[in-house]
Amino acid sequence: MRCLWLATVLSLSGFLELASAIIVSTMVDDNQPDGFNITYHPEGAWQQGGIGGCDGCPPPPITGLASMNTFHGSLFNQENTRSTHQVPPTATLVFFGSSVSVSCILSNGLSNPSGHSEMTFTIDGIQRDNFVYTPSGSPGFLPNKNVFASGSLELANHTLVIKNGGISGGSSLVILDYIT
Repeated sequence: MRCLWLATVLSLSGFLELASAIIVSTMVDDNQPDGFNITYHPEGAWQQGGIGGCDGCPPPPITGLASMNTFHGSLFNQENTRSTHQVPPTATLVFFGSSVSVSCILSNGLSNPSGHSEMTFTIDGIQRDNFVYTPSGSPGFLPNKNVFASGSLELANHTLVIKNGGISGGSSLVILDYIT
């Protein structure tokens, strides 16, 4: 009897170790229709399939480069006094997990709009990282670029906030593709 009990305990402990080693990764598209939602603020500062905050900017020809053929774009220029958005635009995701990463499409363009990008990432109200990209000026876009990875987090509910715009005060373009 004692041997059977010990074998059962060892089997259960092995099962628990195996169960705790299973990792599930979920991709949240910028326009996720089911369950997970990214919220975009302020209204009009982000545009699906285009660049919010950029009157007269043509939609970038990148639909085929984007995951699920969708993206949300935002241009923020703190120095533009004619802009209706003087607060940096944000994209927020509430999730349950132990890590998070953000993928964007980067533009190499120097004008209409410039591909310069500055982002700040906070998790649960604590700033975790910044990302700055200076475009090369060569034509085209760089898809599937990981711009943030949190590293290990406590397995719990978290709130990720992506802020477009940095401390330099210049323009910042963010083309958000997906979050994993």
